[in-house]
Amino acid sequence: MTAPVAAFAALLGLIFGSFATMAAHRIPLRASLNGRSKCPSCKHTITAVENIPVLSYLIQRGRCRHCGAAISVRYPVIEVLTATLFALAALRFGPTLRAAVYAAFFWVLVMLSVIDLEHHLLPDRIVFPALAAGTLLLLADAVSEGAFGRMSIVAAASAAAVGALLWALLPGRDPAPESPNRHAPWLVGLGFVLVWVGLVGLGIADGVQRSISGALMGAAVFAGFFFTVALLVPHGMGGGDVKLGLLLGTFLGYLGAPGLVLVAMFMAFVLGSLVSVIVLFAGGSRKSAIPFGPFLSLGAVASVLIGEQVIDAYLGLGAG
Repeated sequence: MTAPVAAFAALLGLIFGSFATMAAHRIPLRASLNGRSKCPSCKHTITAVENIPVLSYLIQRGRCRHCGAAISVRYPVIEVLTATLFALAALRFGPTLRAAVYAAFFWVLVMLSVIDLEHHLLPDRIVFPALAAGTLLLLADAVSEGAFGRMSIVAAASAAAVGALLWALLPGRDPAPESPNRHAPWLVGLGFVLVWVGLVGLGIADGVQRSISGALMGAAVFAGFFFTVALLVPHGMGGGDVKLGLLLGTFLGYLGAPGLVLVAMFMAFVLGSLVSVIVLFAGGSRKSAIPFGPFLSLGAVASVLIGEQVIDAYLGLGAG
């Protein structure tokens, strides 16, 4: 049963990965996500046959069929990466709502990592809606697991109401600076905070739930640490990393706080340090700008998939 589910998840991952390549290109340019993709060289509109994930790239040998311009290898790489992460989420959690929630979480991290690598940017247009939607999905997972008992109906109704409000606040396209919708991302962020306040109230009314309280703790630890670093070393940590910390801490804390949160942070710093050393040996300077978002994302993915084993191994060494 597991293998067919993982294969189906991988297929979905290819499709979502194809969308991720488009979104990662357009969002930093404040372009609309509507409309078909075009060849950047000859402006030919990409047909459905030319847009089949991975397969079209291989058939066309990495070149546009009309002008012969090279197609970046980033497209099939992102598609395969997303498919792999979707399959790993299915193998980790089985055919459950939680698998879908964390597959979506991985998908968001892929988009954010690609954008941060290319533009040194973690867009509010992705982070804040992911916070809001992720909160609601985690709440739905908690309800499906019976975490709220008699409060489940109230929780589901509250989540639906808040979700409808957030959807109404989200602009249909990235707003221009003078647009009346320019504050929409911050309104979504405020909605996220209100959702968590509601969850705390539900937890108090029906007994604090471990998963929900863990998500709160994770968000506080992850974002709080980076916020402190940003205050002490203004040029050492960006505001985008702090907001990303909220997202990562929420999803990791839901599975196990503070353990999985600390594992992700440790892995991110180790990977970031290794890459920094490699950059220095390759001729870069100490002032070379290295985006930290991809390392945070990679650490979070690793913590979701193998964090519990890492903690068990660490505790085993201590016991030995």
